[in-house]
Amino acid sequence: MTSSNKYINLDGELMHEGDYSSIDGFVEDRAVVVTTNGLTHITFDFLCPYPKYKWLSNYSYGWAIFQDFNGIGGFVNQSHDKYIHLDYEQVTQFSGEGLATFSQKGLYGIVKSNGEIIGLPQFSRIDGFSEGVAAVEINSKLGYINTEGIICIPPEWTMAMFFSEGLASVANEDYQWGCIDHKGHVVIPANYSFLGTHKEGRICFKKGRKYGFLNSEGTVVIPALYDEATEFSNGFASVKIKNKWGIINYEGKYLVEPQLDSARSFRNGYSLIRKNGVLSLIDVNGLIQSYPEYVWMSHPYKGVIAVTAK
Repeated sequence: MTSSNKYINLDGELMHEGDYSSIDGFVEDRAVVVTTNGLTHITFDFLCPYPKYKWLSNYSYGWAIFQDFNGIGGFVNQSHDKYIHLDYEQVTQFSGEGLATFSQKGLYGIVKSNGEIIGLPQFSRIDGFSEGVAAVEINSKLGYINTEGIICIPPEWTMAMFFSEGLASVANEDYQWGCIDHKGHVVIPANYSFLGTHKEGRICFKKGRKYGFLNSEGTVVIPALYDEATEFSNGFASVKIKNKWGIINYEGKYLVEPQLDSARSFRNGYSLIRKNGVLSLIDVNGLIQSYPEYVWMSHPYKGVIAVTAK
């Protein structure tokens, strides 16, 4: 069997190929694959013992979103022997709090991982939970609710992100961004045209047309020098200057100078980069392994990479 979609190890050696029209990388020891009969999961030892679905997501905290061919949807566990059936229009994956949000008839509610629904759907928007709270829209303004669905930060923002490392980025009616803490107190004034998520003690900010980074106190630690920038992950961020991407550390020093066609955020110790059309992996020490025979690849997961051949 020869397939353009397969799984390899970090040395490029073939680990598994099947009759798949599309594949995804592994998450929580399962990967989504598309077969002629529908979507399913394969296990980390490349077995495929599960039912086929019309739609299927990767796992998040032990649950995947599904929809079967009869239009029934909800969540399924890793063994595919427990289901939470849920009539939804839109749905988020489960968070570490064991909560997901969903919408019915345009209103959003909360469901627990045991299938219990917290109250009736009543909000015009609820984002996913993080650090015990979720952004919620009330009368066209955004605030936050706790895990019981009770408002804990009043809705007074035009835009709001999820909490990370104790802070959330929010924008006022003038679309100026700042940061608040879990009490709703402004800890970084809304003086920026954009603020990203607080990750690893750094916050990507935009002033004018350039991006830089603040620390947790709001002090500029990396000046606004970049045309684009990602959040920090595994100690590094990708930055773009004059259509080329580089990779910097917490101090703004380059692991890779801006010379790449693309550079994705680090995950599991690796970033996916492309230079002169060639895909490669770079690790946190700057070591590069190239895979010129592939047009797409996932981040490695426990040494396994999903790839699509040219």
